[in-house]
Amino acid sequence: MADREYLSIGDVLALLKVEFSDVTISKIRFLESQGLVQPERTPSGYRKFFGPDVARLRWVLRQQRENFLPLKVIKERLEEGLTIGPNGEELDAPAPAEPEMSEAAELLSNGVVHPGSDPTPTLAFDDGLEPSGGKEAREAKEGDRVTLLEASADPDAPVVAEGAPRLSRRELARAVGLTEKDIDTLEQYGLIHSEEAQGVRTYGPEARTVAGLAVRFGRYGLEARHLRAYRSAVDREVNLYGQAVSSLLKMRNPQARSAAEESLAELTRLGGQLRSTLLAEAIEELRRA
Repeated sequence: MADREYLSIGDVLALLKVEFSDVTISKIRFLESQGLVQPERTPSGYRKFFGPDVARLRWVLRQQRENFLPLKVIKERLEEGLTIGPNGEELDAPAPAEPEMSEAAELLSNGVVHPGSDPTPTLAFDDGLEPSGGKEAREAKEGDRVTLLEASADPDAPVVAEGAPRLSRRELARAVGLTEKDIDTLEQYGLIHSEEAQGVRTYGPEARTVAGLAVRFGRYGLEARHLRAYRSAVDREVNLYGQAVSSLLKMRNPQARSAAEESLAELTRLGGQLRSTLLAEAIEELRRA
């Protein structure tokens, strides 16, 4: 960070986590997608954050946490010309009006879910981790969300950045240290997926991450047939969330679609917290056994 005047998204995450322990890179990217912060970009497309960007993010996160404002209201206040200080404080803010429920929130007024959260699952392999592997890894950390390939046959291999080129079955097998038959097995158990074009199957970054993780699980005697349990658990969880927002998904107006996205985001966050808490409790019982 001393060699450049701007902050990467990983730097921003580290600063915000001091006050907002549950913030993730995915959350920051989501707020950007909603127009609540607009960082500059490097020529190669990586985000460049400066002091005002960080202050703006602090203010937005406080409005969500302390005032429970929907994103639509937060954005409207920002567009009114609100001045935010260097620590995310309001400098010349007008007297706050009674917040109105957004159109998306009105659709969710039955209380099933709460709008306005991170749309991407928070995974242990995803956000805020320090990559290794030289220049390529540093650039991946500095840019968009990264999919961690710690499970590669080479433990010091760089991370796989989002948008990385798709790999053939042979290339994927070589990248993670498996055989092509192993790749087929992972796909048969639903752990990875391929797309076929012109008679050639190719795999995206997610498949490379999962295959790499399978390598590490294999070191403990766990095979693809054992890892199938993760796939089944994910499918059940998605089906549960689908039931919660099914009425919104059937509607075609933009407000309903926005409400569905926000609902799924919040359900994903809650599910991740519940899952990690229950797992930690179960592991502790295993230690005491």
